[in-house]
Amino acid sequence: MALVTREAVKAALQLGKVDQVDDAAIDRALNAASTMIADHAGRTFEQTSSTQARMYEVTKGTVEVDDIATTTGLTVNLDGTLITSYTLHPRNALALGRPITRIGGLLTSATLVTVTATYGWPAIPAAVEQATLLQALRLHQRRLAPFGVAGSPDVGSEVRLLSRLDPDVEALIRPYCKAWAVA
Repeated sequence: MALVTREAVKAALQLGKVDQVDDAAIDRALNAASTMIADHAGRTFEQTSSTQARMYEVTKGTVEVDDIATTTGLTVNLDGTLITSYTLHPRNALALGRPITRIGGLLTSATLVTVTATYGWPAIPAAVEQATLLQALRLHQRRLAPFGVAGSPDVGSEVRLLSRLDPDVEALIRPYCKAWAVA
């Protein structure tokens, strides 16, 4: 799933809504950009469409979980027993537009728990949307430079297109990257 809409890319390219010639190419660039950003950040920003059950290891009463977008439908289960005494971390994360990433206070000697939740972020951060838009535009334009060089050497505007994230994109998403995921 793309982190921004095709219409946002078309607006940035100054294409009309009815112009459908580039829709397939825009969709490919959007999906690729969204995947690149999610992979670089080590997280998924869009929410799952429904709750999902996932298993996690308990370490000293704490579970590091995939990003959780909401407490609605959140359950913690140990071998068929619903656990109701736990704490969510970081504190106030959802109120600040950030996901829950840890569940603590699990008074259990078990090593595995099942957490059922809606995973992802409460909302895609504006900086991540902007980064996706920039990277999608770059990938879309890249198709016009098959050898990785854009511009003209005659007028001094030659630019070599890198095969990594745009530096501005990296700067925009840096605050949202998991520490272990940053390349």
